[in-house]
Amino acid sequence: MSKIKQRADGRYTVNVYLGTDSSGKELRKAVYGKTQKEAREKAEQIRALHTRGIDIAAQKDSFRHWYELWISGKDCGAGQIASYKACAAKLLPELGDMEIVKIRTADLQRIITELNTGDSPLSRSTLSRVRMTARQIFQLAIDNRVMDYNPADAVKIPKTAAAPKERTALTDEQIAWVNEYNHPAQPAAKIMMYCGLRRGELLALRWSDVDLKNRTISINKAVEMVNGKPKVKDSPKSDAGFRTVPIPNTLIEYLTQYQKQQQKPKSGSNRLPEIGGLVFPNASGRMYTSKQWERLWDSYMLELNLAYGDFGHAMQQPRSKYDPRGVPIVIETFTAHQLRHTYATLLYEAGVDVLTAQHLLGHAKPQTTLDIYTHLREKEADTQIEKFNDYLNRAKA
Repeated sequence: MSKIKQRADGRYTVNVYLGTDSSGKELRKAVYGKTQKEAREKAEQIRALHTRGIDIAAQKDSFRHWYELWISGKDCGAGQIASYKACAAKLLPELGDMEIVKIRTADLQRIITELNTGDSPLSRSTLSRVRMTARQIFQLAIDNRVMDYNPADAVKIPKTAAAPKERTALTDEQIAWVNEYNHPAQPAAKIMMYCGLRRGELLALRWSDVDLKNRTISINKAVEMVNGKPKVKDSPKSDAGFRTVPIPNTLIEYLTQYQKQQQKPKSGSNRLPEIGGLVFPNASGRMYTSKQWERLWDSYMLELNLAYGDFGHAMQQPRSKYDPRGVPIVIETFTAHQLRHTYATLLYEAGVDVLTAQHLLGHAKPQTTLDIYTHLREKEADTQIEKFNDYLNRAKA
């Protein structure tokens, strides 16, 4: 039994023996208490943790220390890393310098609650990602025998947290816009809408991956943006991303003409485009950067707005998207990801089963596809109920 000594400040201290290090030097940890009983109880707690294999020496490591170990060991894409860092940025200001073993569920719950309030409250899904990030950092410390419970496990997402904005498919009118309006972004929009490619898969797609004769596209790589620059990965988002998708008849003729047009020499140049080159290159024949893609999509939405928007209420009709008076956005714009969601919706409406749809969409888990199908089925049921109510109202009248 270690001796209890009284310090000059009146507190009692006990040095708990923890064994020896690799050089044979004794390892001890000092604990303090206002009374002998308190000091003895703390010493027993340390001995109990040590007996269970907890690394007592590492318990003074900060939350930031374990976060840096955790993030440095993550093997995933740049986009996912950026997402993890953004979530950790919500935690580090308050927790960064705290010893990880001293962080309690209440500390995390307070942060989550505060993120749910204020001028820009986070959505339920974002709060869940912040909690998940904290949980994984604590789990790394647990796996390394520094602590024996995860304070993030008991954190609750407030019921008042806003649901994330629903990802909706394009309307019939918007689908018609994509098919009708000629714009540099149109090929990308049509391929994503009718073949379900992600943006990264589209930007990495080469003509050598497109078999117009057999009407298929082979997806075997993807682009991720690293500091805004495209970097080709040798695989899609997951192993399930490796897939071959059929090209629907409505797209075959368009892609055939698009390929012929793309393979013509540029005006003023005798150099032929690369055979098997990028399906959707930028104006320089290279892959799009983040900024270039953003400008392309903004231009696309502005031109669709000008072509299809109803400006009947305007005092003066806008002349172009560059009109210095400004052109109000009067159409419902859409994102590139909504085109992929539209593909999923078209598969559902065509009666394609969940497992086939999972393969065509490249989802790693069938549950992801099933969630989409279930949501669409629920919306369809709501529509059918409305039809039923209308029928009953007409019958009553």
